[in-house]
Amino acid sequence: MVYSYQGKKPNLSVYDNKTQVNTTGNTIVFNSTENTLTINFAAGGTSNISINEKIRIAGDFTNSNALAASSINGREFTVSNVDAATNSITINTTGLAFPDDGFTLTETDIYVMSDESEQVEAFFEGAQNVYDGATVNFSSQKIVIREKGDATKHSYTNKAISALEPLASNFQISSDPTAAVTAQLMPQLSQLIRALAGLPHRLHLAGQLVQPLASRLMPMAKSKIWRLIQQALDTAPQIQW
Repeated sequence: MVYSYQGKKPNLSVYDNKTQVNTTGNTIVFNSTENTLTINFAAGGTSNISINEKIRIAGDFTNSNALAASSINGREFTVSNVDAATNSITINTTGLAFPDDGFTLTETDIYVMSDESEQVEAFFEGAQNVYDGATVNFSSQKIVIREKGDATKHSYTNKAISALEPLASNFQISSDPTAAVTAQLMPQLSQLIRALAGLPHRLHLAGQLVQPLASRLMPMAKSKIWRLIQQALDTAPQIQW
C-alpha cells in the first residue's frame, strides 16, 4: 500500500509488486531536452513492468533536490518504454510540468510500484467531497482496506457461520473461579440493595455503590448482582409525585 500527497492531495493505492531501483550508480535520470525520465534497476528489475502500464514511484528523497523530489515522489506515471537489456524503463514527461532543468538522482531507497491490485483497495473513509467544490466532507479519519471483486470474496454465509459447532465441544468449566468471592459478598450486597430498594429515589445510589465492586468480578458474579438490582426495582413501591 502506498500513501501519496502528490499535488497536496492525499491518496492511497495498493499494488501487487514493488521493485527497488538500482543500488549503485545513477538510479533516476531526467532529461529535460528529450522530456524523458529513466529509472534504472538491478538485473531483472523490469520483469514486473510493461509498456503503457501505470506505475507509482515512492521512497526516501531526503537527500534529493527538493524540486526533483516533488516531481516524482508519490506520483503516478505511464511507462513508455521497457528495456530489459539495460534494466531500465522510460517515462515520457511531456505535459507533466517537470522542471526546466534536468537532474540525476543516486538515492537507492526508492521503489517502483506496479500492477495495481485487482483484489484489494484502500481509501480514506469519507474523505471525498460530497460534490465538486464542496467545502466540507464527512471524513472519519480512518483508513479502509477491503477486498474487491467477486473472485476474492469469502464463500461462507451467515447461515454457515451460525451452524458451526463449538471450537472445542469437550471444553467445560468445572468450577466458578469467583465462587469464593461471590459467597462472601452476596449476602452483604443483597442486604444493601434490598434496603435501598425501599427508597426508590435511592436506587441510583445503589447502582453507584455496587458497580465499582461488580466490575472486579467475573461475568457470572456480575449477572447475579444485577439480577438482585432488577428484583429490587421490580418490587420497589412507585413514587407518587
